[in-house]
Amino acid sequence: MNDHAFDYEDVCMGVRDKKPKSYFRSFARDYRLRSLIQSVDLGKGKLLDIGCGGGMISETLPYYYPKGALYGADVSKSAITYAKKYGSGKVAYSHMKGKRLPYKDSFFDVCICLDVLEHVPDVDFFLKEVKRVLKKGGAFFVIVPCEGQPLTYTWVFQKLHRGQNLTFQYFGHIHPEFTHAYVLELLKKHGFVIRETRYSEHVFYQFMHLCIFFLPKLLMEIFLGKKIAHEYTNSSLIHKPKLGFDPLLLVRSVWFAFFDFMMMHPMAWETILCSHIPFGAWKLHALAVKEKNIVKRGLSS
Repeated sequence: MNDHAFDYEDVCMGVRDKKPKSYFRSFARDYRLRSLIQSVDLGKGKLLDIGCGGGMISETLPYYYPKGALYGADVSKSAITYAKKYGSGKVAYSHMKGKRLPYKDSFFDVCICLDVLEHVPDVDFFLKEVKRVLKKGGAFFVIVPCEGQPLTYTWVFQKLHRGQNLTFQYFGHIHPEFTHAYVLELLKKHGFVIRETRYSEHVFYQFMHLCIFFLPKLLMEIFLGKKIAHEYTNSSLIHKPKLGFDPLLLVRSVWFAFFDFMMMHPMAWETILCSHIPFGAWKLHALAVKEKNIVKRGLSS
């Protein structure tokens, strides 16, 4: 685990700078949605998106769960402020001021945690909190990067002792020890029963992520310096928007458009075709339940 602090007020996750024309996100746009909707049937139940950031996923859930009551919580006060300001009004957001989730016991039918567990310092306490706010028979759906999983790029970095700090530096990941088996055992340890597993971000996805995401950031830091490069991150542009023509912003826009294209087409197809193949998969998708005497579908109250 990295001992340095990561500032989630400075680096906000999934934050909008204005109200969009539509909050809908397709499966092609975000493969996590496909996996979530395939695994969880909410009905008229209550769902909590833990670590919702600025609400990118939370705000699209009313399209997929029109009868459900939807909630979002995050440790970043800045992200929650933007989520409330530019949200649809269909999701109830709360700021987590401490480690405890700001909800009463047995309140939710479903909790989801998408790319969040790797940021949590006290995973044991966190899982106890998830279990506390879930009803009996409630579902917990988690997607988590497993940086210690053999034959992934982060595992290679760990073995080479080179670049192993990249995911902390840019994402705030603090659990390089996570593997598929490690995370599943954590869930079982806290009384969850595993109902389903899927996998994503295999070799092609990882290679493209390195080339399209990490490499440009590193090049900007080398040629512009870390301070100036940081000004071109999403949250920095929202906090301090740049005015007038900036050629670097144009390059940035084209680069991210290419990234979106790759995610929606070749990278998305890899995710679909390899969803049941654990070999070399960077991310684990797991559906777990609080009690044993429950079937996968029909989780609503």
